[in-house]
Amino acid sequence: MRALLPTTLTALAAAVTLAACGGDDALSPADYRAEAKTICEQADKATEAVQTPTKPTAEAISTYFRELLKPNEQATSRFAELAPPAELKSAHDEILQVNRAGATVVRTVIRDVDGGKDPVTVLQSATTELRTLNSRAQAAAGKLGVPACADE
Repeated sequence: MRALLPTTLTALAAAVTLAACGGDDALSPADYRAEAKTICEQADKATEAVQTPTKPTAEAISTYFRELLKPNEQATSRFAELAPPAELKSAHDEILQVNRAGATVVRTVIRDVDGGKDPVTVLQSATTELRTLNSRAQAAAGKLGVPACADE
């Protein structure tokens, strides 16, 4: 089971680090993409700095996912403040929606692990949903034309 844990954590981390994208006074497409790129790159860097647990304990896993939520929530908040141009609004809204849904799944993982459920089972259960959300986010990031937000 230990071999499964790092793979599952990697998949979940990738899903959690999805770029979230959002809006106020409409930016030009170039300005929007530049700001989105910066947000995604900063979120990726912060996420990469979170240390993967070395033991599959409930406490280690819970702490890991709490730490992953921080850059995710910051990126989501920053993207929500962006004002996408009309032609990018749909993809922008989709990434925000998917990222928020992913954060909800991760909060459920934390709650279940903290509540005493088997961490490996909890992670296995969440992986499928997060992979689906990740695919949706990747497609939306592609429509935005912001490669930094589509990196896995």
